Amino acid sequence: MSHAESWNAWGHVAHGWTVFALEGQDAQDWLQRQGTQDVRKLDKGSTCWNTFLNRRGEVECLFLMARADDTLLTLTPPGFRNAFEDRVERFVILEEVVFRRLYDEAPVVILAGSDVAATLASAFSLSPEAVPLLTGGGPGPIVLGGQEVLLWPFTWGGLSGFFLFPSEPDVRHAEQLLELLTKSGVAMLSQEEWQVLTDLAGYPLPQDTGVLLPETPWDLAALGENKGCYPGQEVVARLRAYGAVRRRLMALRWLEICDTSVIGPGARLRLEGGAPAGRIFRHIHIPEVLKPLSGMVSTPVTLCWMDKSCREPGMRLKVEEISTGSALGEAELADLPVWTLPDARKNAETAAEQARRWFEEDPEDIDPRPVKEMMHALLLNPDRSEYYETLTVMLIRRKRYTDALPVARAWVHRFPNEIMAHSNLSLVLANLGLIREAEAAKETARRLETERDLARHREATVTEEEFRRRARAEAEERAALFREALEYDPDDTVALMGLGVALQTLDRPEEAIPCFRRAVEIDPGYSVAWLRLGECLEVAGDLNGALEAWREGARVARQRGDMMPARAMEARARALSTSAGGTG
Repeated sequence: MSHAESWNAWGHVAHGWTVFALEGQDAQDWLQRQGTQDVRKLDKGSTCWNTFLNRRGEVECLFLMARADDTLLTLTPPGFRNAFEDRVERFVILEEVVFRRLYDEAPVVILAGSDVAATLASAFSLSPEAVPLLTGGGPGPIVLGGQEVLLWPFTWGGLSGFFLFPSEPDVRHAEQLLELLTKSGVAMLSQEEWQVLTDLAGYPLPQDTGVLLPETPWDLAALGENKGCYPGQEVVARLRAYGAVRRRLMALRWLEICDTSVIGPGARLRLEGGAPAGRIFRHIHIPEVLKPLSGMVSTPVTLCWMDKSCREPGMRLKVEEISTGSALGEAELADLPVWTLPDARKNAETAAEQARRWFEEDPEDIDPRPVKEMMHALLLNPDRSEYYETLTVMLIRRKRYTDALPVARAWVHRFPNEIMAHSNLSLVLANLGLIREAEAAKETARRLETERDLARHREATVTEEEFRRRARAEAEERAALFREALEYDPDDTVALMGLGVALQTLDRPEEAIPCFRRAVEIDPGYSVAWLRLGECLEVAGDLNGALEAWREGARVARQRGDMMPARAMEARARALSTSAGGTG
């Protein structure tokens, strides 16, 4: 199966990004005091955004950070390298902190979109060994196209992807990577196109001076929960506690636009009635390469600093430019990010189903497609535990234990409370001769199983009376919802069935009977409704009616091939006939 036609992934060669390494026994404590993000909560293999603010709460430096063993790595966007170095040089006084550049504004390939991990695996024919790194284990080294690359995962607003730093920091090596990705169907973006993608699917970089962190959407990504004690913290806390900032970066999605010639940075806006609305930050025309993206608005978008009075997403505004009085048109106000990228989960499920079919059709385990397609599904949606399980089982059955090991480890890392993850890891380790690690994984699985059983036991101690009370309350709630649905469509068979079942649970069979009867009138082949109708008629004392319902229900169920309800109704009809002395 070729997926090149369907990749939701875009590539770009960028310049000006710098990777720093912070080392020394005081590196974490120093970064904890200086930045807005809680470094202590940064796990190995995870990444997050951080900022340095000045005393006024204004952004001086924005950067990504990650933990690699005893080293903290930081990645500064273009324009922020000097600010990062200046902060280190000015504020590392007595602490033992050493910093060095690993990549100094070297060319870097940025791959972004919802399919990036699967794209890399397909473009470079990666083995399951790459699964941990591609599903959130970075930053770390990986071999792509014969050269070692530092792969750094990121989330940027609604955009996710990887930075790919070639081992040789020059344009030629970056372009070699880009060429291979292009051949695999990845759309390549120019600098202008890349900025549109990051502005609308991510967040614009806060490169202007005097910008408060809470004025930008970066406060959602780079401000740690309950994080205190950093330069500018008093300003940020006061703004959060006592009132909104005077401006906020938002987007105007134009529904009707009249004159774009006056939409320039800094132009002041007002509403049609004369009230000030804000100031233009950047006007964006959607380039052709980005217009086909599923679900995205292809009309122009203007990023604006919106005043306090105009901040409600979804507001429709008629906007004018103040200096000229020109009517700009009508727009809808939106938070950032403006765009939501296509969801890969549906494609992941399709790939997983195909992989399972091929696997079932391959009892001799010689077809390479099931493993490749299952790995594709996992990389499209690494949040499904069963994808890790299926891929691990496929590799175990083929005795590919070396390939199964990184997948099982990634499964345990992402789902640490999954009993089967630890059990399968134990099996893989044992087959590789790593007995001590296998026993440790097995012990973890036993502990989790014990904890699960204890939790179930505690739940089971709820009294029978409490259980009945809860069941009745839930049934009353369901009945109300289904009655409301039937007001809109009295012939909705699903709602009729749902109301009937709820009433049956509440021991009100006389009220349930009309629901089930109406359901089978509308859909005579509704086997379960016939079964429920017979049950209610029997409880209500109408034995002949129950017998007729079950016999008719069994007949239509067999015609439809619904064998389980057919056999159930036939058995109940026989039992009722016997108990009634052959009635009917």
